[in-house]
Amino acid sequence: MVINNYKPFNTPKKASYSKTGDEYIKDSDTGLMGWQQIEEEVTVIGEDDTCYIYKLQEHKLCDSDEPEYGKLVLLPIGFHKSRLIEWLPGLQLELF
Repeated sequence: MVINNYKPFNTPKKASYSKTGDEYIKDSDTGLMGWQQIEEEVTVIGEDDTCYIYKLQEHKLCDSDEPEYGKLVLLPIGFHKSRLIEWLPGLQLELF
């Protein structure tokens, strides 16, 4: 399987990023209304041109429910690089 532009890291990295929440709230600093921002920690396993990837998910490209049709691909799941808050220390695992 080929994943376009995906570049795996030799060693995974811990990171925290800003995720959009479900509540529309008033910001206490600016007084402006907007979607709540939640800080989330993940283990990043790679990147592509625009995103950091923390999960590869199987997906079948097909417009039928028949098992013999379609193509199985891996979808890189991650977050945009602009949402990175910081790299966190402490992860010493080898990926491969």
